[in-house]
Amino acid sequence: MLKIGTDVLAWSNAYLAQENEHINRPKGSQVVCPFVKPTIDNNTYYITFASEITNGNIKEIEKIAIQHIKEFKDLIPNGDNSVYKKGLLVVFDKLSEKDAYALDEVHENVKDQFVANGLMLGQFHANCDERGAYNPDFKVSIAPYPLFAIRSLAVHDVLFLKQKREWFETFDKLYGDRFKKEKLDENTSYLEEFYLNAKAKYSKAIS
Repeated sequence: MLKIGTDVLAWSNAYLAQENEHINRPKGSQVVCPFVKPTIDNNTYYITFASEITNGNIKEIEKIAIQHIKEFKDLIPNGDNSVYKKGLLVVFDKLSEKDAYALDEVHENVKDQFVANGLMLGQFHANCDERGAYNPDFKVSIAPYPLFAIRSLAVHDVLFLKQKREWFETFDKLYGDRFKKEKLDENTSYLEEFYLNAKAKYSKAIS
């Protein structure tokens, strides 16, 4: 496990924490995941192992994912100011490359629960077909080992939460205030269109 943990941390530093020409964000940093370096520097980038998972059993992997909702929340730091200050990787070190596709299905099955708890869940593995938000040709979630990444919801997650009313409502409660005209800044101005379109869509659906 020590070697795998070292490998995962090295991949996090060399890939997730670095700028990448394929990200294509319209503004700001082109770092693959802007959360990674701050949490590593803060010594709150946690890595745990789900070694009990040895095959692609969907229900068992779902249980592992869901139990880490509470485990993530219990990790330090806690509170409203901890959004960018901790991350958790759950590494499936005994899961074969062939069975790693199960993480894609589990991600889809449990996303509702994570979002309802103010969290984002991402799946990574050697053949993951997840694409970049601004570059559909870029497979952004390729990793040397199958794993889930867990972090708190952030303002840019409107990109990933506008597709479903319940997701957007959770996002809106947390960050809707940031999209008021007088509060727009460099971190939200380029996201305003996504936010307003989703707001109009789901407001119309409710009425």
